[in-house]
Amino acid sequence: MATTRDIILDAYIVSGIKGLAQDVEGEELAFGLKQLTKIIQDLNTQNLWSYSYVELTGNLTGGQDTYTIGPTGDIVGARPFEITSFAVVSNKNYTPLSVLGNKDFFNLRRTEDLQGMPYVFRYQQDYPNGTIQVHPSPSEGYQYKIQAQMLVTEFGINDVVELPAGYVGYLEYALAD
Repeated sequence: MATTRDIILDAYIVSGIKGLAQDVEGEELAFGLKQLTKIIQDLNTQNLWSYSYVELTGNLTGGQDTYTIGPTGDIVGARPFEITSFAVVSNKNYTPLSVLGNKDFFNLRRTEDLQGMPYVFRYQQDYPNGTIQVHPSPSEGYQYKIQAQMLVTEFGINDVVELPAGYVGYLEYALAD
């Protein structure tokens, strides 16, 4: 796994701008990160950028069954393309929730006062924030763990970049070019 710093340093070496023993700091790193972000956003525009798997943790709120997830949501971050798993943690035990489509979710026998530990969820890719609904409403603030596919197009200088094979090498050579 490479960090963005590693990708930028390798690109400087490949391009001949820096040697193996030379340090890259400050403005050079900032410029490299800016250029790397442009390359990633260009790949995204062409539908060539890969989704990343991201794990999110937090707490559900007792009595609340609907949560937004995205840049301005209840769960702040990138808006997921898909939620691949959702688990509720109780007494250090993980209980995976089953995912339901819209039709099946709304056909559940739902009542306003039904509460407990959620056992199903649905995810709607609204914009700018997605919407997660759980059923039944949690009776307490259970901890959750979500694994989601997200389109991450901006990284910090020391962020670990987990990508499919070939992407890191392409980014290094595209940045060196």
